[in-house]
Amino acid sequence: MVRFQEEVVLINEEESVSDDDSLNVHAHLFESEKGKLCLALVDYGLDEVPKDVLDIDLLKCLFLSNNVISSVPNEIQHLQNLEVLVLQNNKIQALNPIVGELPRLQILDVSQNLLKELPTELASLRKLQQFIANDNQLTEIPQCLCELVSLEVLGLNGNKVKQIPEDISQLQNLQVLALEQNELEFLSPEVCRIHGLTKLHLSGNSISNLPYEIENLVFLQQLLLDDNDFDFVPVQLFWLESMEELALSNNAIHEIQGEHLDKLSQLKVLGLNQNKLSQIPDALWKITGLEILGLEDNHISELSSGIGNLYNLRELYLGGNKVTVVPEELCLCTKLSTISLGKNHIRELPVELSNLRKLSTLGLHENEFAQIPQSLPMLRELEVLTLHGNKLSSLPPEFSSVTRLEHLTLSNNNFEEFPACVCSLDNVEVLEASGNGTLLIPSYFSQLTALVHVDLHGNKLDTFPTELCSLDKLERLDLSNNWITSVPERVKNMATLQDLDLSHNKFEEFPPEICQIPNLITFTLNQEHGMKIVQLPPELEASSIATLNVPYNDLTAIPVELLRMKKLMSLDLSHNKLKALPTQLCEMTNLRVLNLSYNKLERLPENFDHLTSLTELQLHGNPLKNPPTDVVIGGVLQPISCFLRKAIEREDMLMERVFEMMKTNLNKHEFRYLLKKLWVPEDSIQELELTYHGKDKLQERIINGFRLWRQLKGFRANLEELIRILHIVNLEELSQKVKAVKVYAEALRL
Repeated sequence: MVRFQEEVVLINEEESVSDDDSLNVHAHLFESEKGKLCLALVDYGLDEVPKDVLDIDLLKCLFLSNNVISSVPNEIQHLQNLEVLVLQNNKIQALNPIVGELPRLQILDVSQNLLKELPTELASLRKLQQFIANDNQLTEIPQCLCELVSLEVLGLNGNKVKQIPEDISQLQNLQVLALEQNELEFLSPEVCRIHGLTKLHLSGNSISNLPYEIENLVFLQQLLLDDNDFDFVPVQLFWLESMEELALSNNAIHEIQGEHLDKLSQLKVLGLNQNKLSQIPDALWKITGLEILGLEDNHISELSSGIGNLYNLRELYLGGNKVTVVPEELCLCTKLSTISLGKNHIRELPVELSNLRKLSTLGLHENEFAQIPQSLPMLRELEVLTLHGNKLSSLPPEFSSVTRLEHLTLSNNNFEEFPACVCSLDNVEVLEASGNGTLLIPSYFSQLTALVHVDLHGNKLDTFPTELCSLDKLERLDLSNNWITSVPERVKNMATLQDLDLSHNKFEEFPPEICQIPNLITFTLNQEHGMKIVQLPPELEASSIATLNVPYNDLTAIPVELLRMKKLMSLDLSHNKLKALPTQLCEMTNLRVLNLSYNKLERLPENFDHLTSLTELQLHGNPLKNPPTDVVIGGVLQPISCFLRKAIEREDMLMERVFEMMKTNLNKHEFRYLLKKLWVPEDSIQELELTYHGKDKLQERIINGFRLWRQLKGFRANLEELIRILHIVNLEELSQKVKAVKVYAEALRL
């Protein structure tokens, strides 16, 4: 990943478009720390470049990302001092050739537009050092780019390029070439003539082999070949002795020729996840500088003792294999901070595991442990431990010594009583203990005062554990799929609880007590597999609930009290027995999500289109006659959809820009912890980590993790919530950057 970045000082952080849509351009000028005059007009919905911008003769950097600009005006040639031009994420279909008349331009980013070709006049940009055109519709690398002899970075990810021209070898100053997610079937030998190349990104193509000339790239440090068609590791790679990172995940590699593997003596990161490897050559253990090794989702059944030679190893990923025995030599890798062994066939761990004093994350889920390994309680630095999906029925008292533990999963084991030793771990914030049959909650559960998220679904609890009511930091609680019949009055003391799920229990009526929980935002009572409720209580009117989910019940009417819920923004009444909607529903102008699918509605209220804040509406599965279903979906509500689309797109662009900024400001531990605070489920986080695994995919994992958060949380996944959580987790500097919604540094992503 290469990026252009300059710290900046904003002249005015609060200026925005006024009511009359005029824009004070000069209020958005700022200086970089090098004294360069810059202008950032990002996320303003601009459909053209403001004329005032084109009169700022001394402007050096112009950022116009995330707008709806369709063309670059001829007047841009007036900006003869311009060095940086960023037009990322607009609607440009053809780049104005006049851009080629900006003699001092060094960085040009036209990513995420609609470009199918580039003007030949770009060849005149003799000082251009970075050209980024990711995520367009380019089918070829034009000759004009091959004439940019000063070019150091060329980013063409996410296009439709099928081949690389021979003239690309003219770019002898090129250091980074990014051609991920294209349609390449082979790598041109001409690329291998660019002797100074240090980073070559080719992931997401259809490449199955490499030219032998690649051995000439003696300065290559990073080679990304994930998601291609390799069924073996090209032997030519073993001569790239400067290589520090090699990514070959998600291919079809079934064997590694180990004869020359140890020549990669500088290798620090090796990604071989999601292949078909059954064995690891001993030569791999001779690469003693290796820090991150990814071997997840292969067919490996045995790990040799040679792994002990990797004394610099910090992260080891072996999940999803067929490993039965963990060699004790692994414990010689004393720098290990992360070990992933989930989804194997392991029954025990070596006693020497206690030597791993720096181990903070240990994944042992979905194995065959019947008891806790003897060495585990001695891992005093452990913060994350996953044990779900094993055969555990108890934990030893010694387990209480793992005092730094913050995240513990015990789900889908054989516990009949909650392990008493866990109640001594007063740093645990996330506890998942679902699917354990009859699980009795002890009174000393209340000692877990740091708990923020508790998942106890599927345990056949017949009462709501009152011990939970004294946890003054608890924000999310899942008690679904139990046998609970009532809710105690003490729930009103749960002042921090925001998300409560009581679905699939045995309530005879809606528990009105939950309406007294002072800061409850989301409540779910899905009774598809439980006793169905027939009415909602009047107490809902005074509740703080913003998201109410009561699908799969027997509601026949919406009570007036619900219609008076001032904070309600999302309502799911699907799979009930509603026959009509009250006209007062149309006055709920704050409502953004409304799911009325699979009821018995025949008509909608006359003023239904007054619900102008709706961003999601579901009406399918109803016998609608007035208006008919096809009219509602495709016609009558179309003006509302058009109105909303602009707001949604603008919000999406804003959030995407923030996500792009954050991907370079978070490490994997901070990001995992942040996702937990944002209430992204653990299984979803693990799926993300599996899909975008390893250091080379961390930024992609971050982007898609935030997108998943938005998908899961809907309107609650907003900028204000993100700023609040960043503040809570002490990422104050990042919180301020997001809060400013400005560009302190413009990243040019490859």
